[in-house]
Amino acid sequence: MPVTTSEFSDQFMMPEGELRAALVEFFDRDAFELRSLAIDNAMMRRQKAQEAADRLMRKLNQRRLAFDMN
Repeated sequence: MPVTTSEFSDQFMMPEGELRAALVEFFDRDAFELRSLAIDNAMMRRQKAQEAADRLMRKLNQRRLAFDMN
């Protein structure tokens, strides 16, 4: 059952304006942390993909050299 901010502020004996500001700050910080994690995750995936591509290119170059020697 949803609770209004006025009911919540009464329960915590906090003015409604302060409660709203605290909630906004909390959710903004939470959203910022989630965005940061998403960016870190994307950068990690990109790095792993680049490393895999580099390994593949080294392997292909080795095979090409071996083929050229024969």
